[in-house]
Amino acid sequence: MEYNFERTGIEKSPQEMQAIFAYWDGLRGDRFAPTLKEFDLLEIPSEILPNCIVVDYLTDEDAFKFRFFGSEVAIRHGEEMTGRNPLDFKWSSFGEALEKEYRAFIKRMQPEHLVFGFENKNGSHELHKVLRLPLSEDGKSVSGFVVILIATVDRYKSRKFF
Repeated sequence: MEYNFERTGIEKSPQEMQAIFAYWDGLRGDRFAPTLKEFDLLEIPSEILPNCIVVDYLTDEDAFKFRFFGSEVAIRHGEEMTGRNPLDFKWSSFGEALEKEYRAFIKRMQPEHLVFGFENKNGSHELHKVLRLPLSEDGKSVSGFVVILIATVDRYKSRKFF
């Protein structure tokens, strides 16, 4: 199976994502990213929060850890990942692809909107629209990030994939 991460501009993201981006953008001011403490998850609309993930980048371990894994994301993936690493996913190829994506994202140090999908023998399939917003504790590097997912297929079709 092949995973696709197609990047598009924030302006092409759904309205809900643009509103969350505007909140994040207001917090960061002249910096490249706000801190985790500044980014209040309760500012995310209640209908979107279950589709949210917060990821920590642990520099000492050079590893990622899910600080928060929204309930809808857990249902869609068929497992709760809070406190775990992307490489812990049941589908190891997915975890490896996500780890690679996360590493590239923290190097770019920029917010991004993308469409996540996969390709298999039955063709190409879109699963989520994704907004990633970096966070920084030192103002120089990415120490974590917020991910907002908006599914483009229903939860049962999504769960069959994962």
